[in-house]
Amino acid sequence: MKKLYIMGFGPGDKGDITLRTIDALKKCDLVFARTMVHPSAEILDEYSIRYESLDSLYESSADFDSLYDEIVKKVLSCREDTVGYIVPGSACIAEKAAVKLMKEAECEVEVIPSVSFIDSIFTALKRDAAASFKLIDALSLDEQEPDVRSLNIICQIYDREVAGDVKVALGRYYSDDTTVYMVNSAGSKDERVIEMPLCEIDRRRDTDHLSTLVIPPQTAEGSPSDFYSFHSIIGKLRGENGCPWDSVQTHESLTPYVIEEAYEVVDAIDKKDMDSLCEELGDLLLQISLQTKIAEEDEDFDIQDVIRGVSEKMIRRHPHVFAGSELPEDFWQQWDDIKAQEHEKRTPYEEMDTVPKKHPALRYAQKVGKRAPAAIRELAETDDPTVDSLITQVGISAESGETEKAEAVTGRILFTIANRLKKWDIDPEEALRRYCAGLVIDTGRAEDLLKESGMDTSTASDQEIADAYKEAKKAN
Repeated sequence: MKKLYIMGFGPGDKGDITLRTIDALKKCDLVFARTMVHPSAEILDEYSIRYESLDSLYESSADFDSLYDEIVKKVLSCREDTVGYIVPGSACIAEKAAVKLMKEAECEVEVIPSVSFIDSIFTALKRDAAASFKLIDALSLDEQEPDVRSLNIICQIYDREVAGDVKVALGRYYSDDTTVYMVNSAGSKDERVIEMPLCEIDRRRDTDHLSTLVIPPQTAEGSPSDFYSFHSIIGKLRGENGCPWDSVQTHESLTPYVIEEAYEVVDAIDKKDMDSLCEELGDLLLQISLQTKIAEEDEDFDIQDVIRGVSEKMIRRHPHVFAGSELPEDFWQQWDDIKAQEHEKRTPYEEMDTVPKKHPALRYAQKVGKRAPAAIRELAETDDPTVDSLITQVGISAESGETEKAEAVTGRILFTIANRLKKWDIDPEEALRRYCAGLVIDTGRAEDLLKESGMDTSTASDQEIADAYKEAKKAN
């Protein structure tokens, strides 16, 4: 084979075949027709084109992937000098075998542009294709997702079985009573456009290889199945004539709900209640969407910024997954190094000050302590021998692998503290939070003192840091 022509019959009757296609057919020593079950196929006999139908491969192939492989194998093994391969519609729209031929042929390949079935679909529906549509292969709905906000064209609905599979797949995005259109033999004299609810698409007996399903764009309320539909619903709640409560919320007023919903998600996980988890994750997503809508209204950022930012962060922080690098032995060190590169170098005070103050007090204390210089952390901790004795008990149990015992002793200590403090109306959460906040402030003052004496906090010794911290405490 020295040259391969790949072309299309057009969508309907033989009047749709282009002159350029007819000219290419005449040059071929042999033409392979993917199927002769097409209104335009008779053109091959009219022009006395030597051809071979591939319809028999549909019966012998186990599935469509096997069928495409067999078609490619058959065409590429042909020994004629000039070979043609012709398909219904256009060779570049919903024709996997044609695309495989383009990639695998080791000879000159010429693809002849043809009128596609999409032209006839929009003509039949009296719609403008520029209004936005998505083309989906019915056999690839496990990989391709419809866009409920656009017109969706589902092609390759060969029979009722495929239609049944499509109905099940689309049930994730549309309700059963969604109005759809089954277009048969578009562009031919037998063209039919049948309006029906989605639930009935597999009940028609006239479904064949020329059947295409068309689903009009849906409102967010009609098909609330994707994130952007959900986000637009939140926008409507915040908009004119929206919800009186939602429309007046601010970042600050929603803060308690963000925390509350996060705790409810954790509670559902602990209970292993998947129905509850699904619901609580939705409530947490509601808070994310509300916060983002407020930011969009203030032109601070939008939902694309949020999604892009976290996506880029995940790609950047996992080079062994996305950049082809080796997984390092110390994965967490790599994680910390990449995080450090994302920001300008921070002083200990700046690191401590970035810990979210809305953390529960114990977690806040641990995170602040972890970021504090060792010299300051040691000075900030109590050296009471009674407390040391209790903590030593916890350490002995933990180091010997008795985790439950260590947790029990820890729990008992904290329980005792919480209940004893209640007698004097002291809130342990607030007391711990205030102490940590003071620790952060004093660290900042210690850094200022070091800078005033011409020292760099990153090179100061533990003793110099400790002395500066003591001075800062005295001035407080």
